[in-house]
Amino acid sequence: VRLAFVRRGEGNAVLIVKPDGMGDYVLFRNFLRSLREHPSLRGRQLVLCGNISVREFAEAFDGDVVDRFIWIDLNAFHSSSRARFKTLKEIKETGWGMTICSLYGRAFFMSESVVRAADAPESVGMEGAPNILWWSRFLGWVEYDSPLLRKYAARYYTRLIPQNHRIEFEFLRMRAFFREVLGDVPLPARPHIEPLPLSPLPPPLPDAFVLFMPGAGAPFREWPPEHFAALARKLWEERRLPVVIAGLKADSPKAARIAVLAEGVPIDDRTGRLSFPELVAALSRAALVVANDSGGVHLAAATGCPTLGISNGNHLGRFHPYPSALAPSVRFLYPKAISEAQCSFEELTVRYGQYSALPLAEISPQRAFEEAITLLFP
Repeated sequence: VRLAFVRRGEGNAVLIVKPDGMGDYVLFRNFLRSLREHPSLRGRQLVLCGNISVREFAEAFDGDVVDRFIWIDLNAFHSSSRARFKTLKEIKETGWGMTICSLYGRAFFMSESVVRAADAPESVGMEGAPNILWWSRFLGWVEYDSPLLRKYAARYYTRLIPQNHRIEFEFLRMRAFFREVLGDVPLPARPHIEPLPLSPLPPPLPDAFVLFMPGAGAPFREWPPEHFAALARKLWEERRLPVVIAGLKADSPKAARIAVLAEGVPIDDRTGRLSFPELVAALSRAALVVANDSGGVHLAAATGCPTLGISNGNHLGRFHPYPSALAPSVRFLYPKAISEAQCSFEELTVRYGQYSALPLAEISPQRAFEEAITLLFP
């Protein structure tokens, strides 16, 4: 997309580039307040360029910190030159004093094009790899490294902060990055979401319940509905705990399947019916959350609710398991190739830190029930 004839704005705003999905955003968002409180940034407009998939959540929970949002539909941005031009034109015309790109895996045709369009006199990023994206109908957008583009894209930045290139939990990487960017400004100790004041949900939630989130956006990351149903039955028959199911509207067929298979168990299906403020309120009230490795598990963890994540090991070390110092009541179950591996955790992150095809179905409902009980009754 050519922007040579688009006039650069004269503003002094600060642009934060974070076009990731929900899980990444939850692990990042608490640093926005640290940016707002930095002495050199006070009084300057703070603008977030983010993924449109987190729009409702971000505007509800971070609208008091961020002055303005620029939302990007990644599919349209990559597939439509018109949509791409419109977004980049808006960015260039605004005028920026500083750009901060908080991505370790910088994408050449996405985040780097935004930083280039901003053309700020000060641009800070991570010394990661600016990758090329390609589309897989099984995995979605996938990135691969290009040393040539890494060298080329470095020209868009005035400062690239060196990184530990081993697999590292995303929140801790963010914290180290913002420590370098902001110096001695206080930084968040852990991901945290404070529920917003709301009227009681209609109909009201049970006094004690377990909340299931059976969606994950990709089949290879989803525990089978049959397993969720078997777990719901055990929780009801042995502990008299009803189940609430939450998630996107697209998760409704999975929720309906769980309800049919667990006939006789009190199940309240709220998939597609809760706003993000309502979802966070429900998560904060749950006795336990059981979720696939997705944005939902990070939302639950940030509320402080006891959380059991079900994962096949995809992105092991980067997004899970949670370090105990950050979230002592968040645990993950993995296939036996990980849970019973006779090697170090670091070796496992090398093997599964980028991708895992291990079958989630081998994680039995009995294993999940036993782990759930330790979280419910520590």
